[in-house]
Amino acid sequence: MLMRRTTFAYVFSMLRAHAGGVFTSRRGTTQIRLDIKLTIALFRFGHYGNGSRVHFVADLFGVSSGTVVKSTERVVEGLKRLAPSVIRWPNTQRRAQQAEWAGSSYGCENCIGATDGTTFPLAYQPALHPWSF
Repeated sequence: MLMRRTTFAYVFSMLRAHAGGVFTSRRGTTQIRLDIKLTIALFRFGHYGNGSRVHFVADLFGVSSGTVVKSTERVVEGLKRLAPSVIRWPNTQRRAQQAEWAGSSYGCENCIGATDGTTFPLAYQPALHPWSF
């Protein structure tokens, strides 16, 4: 997942400060550093298909498959703990403005955002997961 260094540093500091319990071992064993866990999880979030496969990511980062799975799970759990105080959803008025803009600009009715900022109209719904488009 493409992210600026400043954004990465902010997410890293928020996770370390407010979700630290997720990243500490219950058995007292050592773990890999939080910045590496976050990097592994963000890499998986930013890839689809073979690029996000556990074994591929494990080989790429030089860690075990279990480390990839645990790192991703712990980062997701940490983000879930931060969500109520950090993630802010647009209010009703702002959602209506965004949906109107996306509809008039790109033909995407009722769209209030896109993960990478790219929107494009589709002539037909995809065969794979058509309900998500």
